[in-house]
Amino acid sequence: MTNSAISIYSVTKLLLQLQISTLQIHL
Repeated sequence: MTNSAISIYSVTKLLLQLQISTLQIHL
């Protein structure tokens, strides 16, 4: 994997974690 792919992957993972936490708060 290239550096850009790694950064995109890590950002996507962070966004998913944020969405999951906000969903858990709303439930």
